[in-house]
Amino acid sequence: MVSWVKRLGYSALSFMLAGVVCAGVVLADGVLEARGGDLALSVGFIVGLCILGWAVTLPLVLAVKEARGGRFWVYWIAGSLLGPLLMIAVFWLDFALVPGDPHAQWLGPERWPLVHLAGGISGMASLGYLLLLRRGLNRPR
Repeated sequence: MVSWVKRLGYSALSFMLAGVVCAGVVLADGVLEARGGDLALSVGFIVGLCILGWAVTLPLVLAVKEARGGRFWVYWIAGSLLGPLLMIAVFWLDFALVPGDPHAQWLGPERWPLVHLAGGISGMASLGYLLLLRRGLNRPR
């Protein structure tokens, strides 16, 4: 069994690496057109969303103690879906709580790249966490 401290460390490491890789790909590809000060704002936004996603998933991270066999794939699919669902919830809360244009859409086409980014980050972070957890479970003590 892997201790809860190690599982938290695995989770934090996985989220950080996934966030850096996905942010690098997004910024290199020009999806978020960031220059100068906008670059720092874009990276800060991505890091902030990663921290939010990590904080929301901490109870689930601590609940997962076994990552072998079919559970591995079920946990990976569930973890991959959490990021996009969280982003959609954030967009809905923004639309519901912040007054704005009455003709605006709560999930307009300009927001879909962020949903895809959240999917990439959560998919990579879930995979990284589960692989690290499985490695920790297979280590002799």
